[in-house]
Amino acid sequence: MNILFISEHYKHNVQGGGEINLFMLCEALVRRGHDVHVLTSERHGSTATKENGVVVHYYLKTGRVNSFVGNVVRSLFFSRSVAKETKRIINNHHFDAIHFIGSSLAAAQQLKKITSVPLFATVESYIALCPKGDFVCGHTVLLKPWSFITFVRCILKSKELGKMRNKWYIRFNPAAWFFIYRRYHSLQNGLKHVRLFAVSNAVAELLTSFFGLSSVVIPNFVDVTSFEFTKKKNEKPVILYLGSLTAYKGVFVLLDAVKGLDCQLKLVGEGNARDALLDNIKRNHIDARILSPVPYDDVPKLYASADIVVFPSLWPEPFGRIPLEAMAAGLPVVASLTGGIPETVIHEKTGLLVPPGDAAALRNALRTLLADEELRKTYGAAGRTFVKECYSEKVVVERLLKEYHG
Repeated sequence: MNILFISEHYKHNVQGGGEINLFMLCEALVRRGHDVHVLTSERHGSTATKENGVVVHYYLKTGRVNSFVGNVVRSLFFSRSVAKETKRIINNHHFDAIHFIGSSLAAAQQLKKITSVPLFATVESYIALCPKGDFVCGHTVLLKPWSFITFVRCILKSKELGKMRNKWYIRFNPAAWFFIYRRYHSLQNGLKHVRLFAVSNAVAELLTSFFGLSSVVIPNFVDVTSFEFTKKKNEKPVILYLGSLTAYKGVFVLLDAVKGLDCQLKLVGEGNARDALLDNIKRNHIDARILSPVPYDDVPKLYASADIVVFPSLWPEPFGRIPLEAMAAGLPVVASLTGGIPETVIHEKTGLLVPPGDAAALRNALRTLLADEELRKTYGAAGRTFVKECYSEKVVVERLLKEYHG
């Protein structure tokens, strides 16, 4: 097959699990003999290069990530750039499928008018389901369709807007509200013009309940072989957190939970809560370190240094790649019982699930695993088997190809 993926970000600018899954998927399809192209945002000017067999077209015009001005630029120019550059590529190449990832979905209606190539989209985040992108309203989660009034009420309450700090010039700015809601509306409209893949059952259920749209669940996959290593023996058990340093990811709840536990905490990531976390660690004398993110190829080394991985999200994660990677590495996971996480962490088999935001429950779960090395090994072994059986490259890629042909 000849497949064109369209994504605002790719391997050169990873924003989260979506980009990681995309470049892994593209390279897996190439290994199976398919012709794969990716249309993505500019890098050092407009060019096209071949990377690990994937033809990457760096043509799209977009704004800087995680800034208000950048998001205004994206709102004004990105979808038009997608339509224009896609038309240019399909005039020179034959494709059997065009597959939107993330925010590129906003151009689906425009492309449907100019091509008969089947259009697909993966819904791997909530940007087309919630204008704020996370369903977080102040300190609560509103898992329901948001009107413009609901959005404004919640943006006035919230300290964070995605991975950005919700600064006053956004929070109290009607122009900002308009641009953010406009982008959400264009993405929501795009859902109607493609065949939908949901990254989890949790996302599929929301697409149905919110918009009456059907979808096929195609999850992200994990390259299990990348996480085969000799486990490092720690003098003191190490608890590992990987992800954004933002309040809605549950990092402050995690700091509260580890107080008094005989362990070392590693927080790997970046975000607007970094300084507040450092202050909390110092003030409460917590044995914890904050480490900068590493290239994805070096992530397995982080798991090799850990005994437990924790995923304490407060918001309903659409999927949760970190728990799967941890289980592929043979580690037990403690995670929040919300969103798509329970689909990847099996309670009392591959790890422990706790209510989101419940520091006491999180502390008890961590204490249980810290006290029982054999239980950690049992959960880790079961997790690795589970990932191989349900989330391996072979299982997921074959399911996707079946849907392309269907």
